[in-house]
Amino acid sequence: MPGKPTVTWEPLSQHGLSGHSDCVLLRARVPGGWFVLFHEPHGRESGSLTFYPDPNHLWDGGSLAPGARPVR
Repeated sequence: MPGKPTVTWEPLSQHGLSGHSDCVLLRARVPGGWFVLFHEPHGRESGSLTFYPDPNHLWDGGSLAPGARPVR
C-alpha cells in the first residue's frame, strides 16, 4: 500500500515586512502552481495560505523588481 501524499514546503526569504521579522514564508509545489504560506509563530499564531497559479512552476520564489514586467 503506498504511503500518504506528502506536501514538501520550501522556505522563502522575505524583506520589508516591518514588524514581522520572525514570520515564516513557505511555498509548496502543487498541481497547477504553488501553495504559499505566511505564518507568524510567536504571539498571535496567525497566518494565511494562498494559491499562486503557475502551471509550469516557473516562479523562482522571488518578487519582481519595482517596474519590472513578468516574462510570459
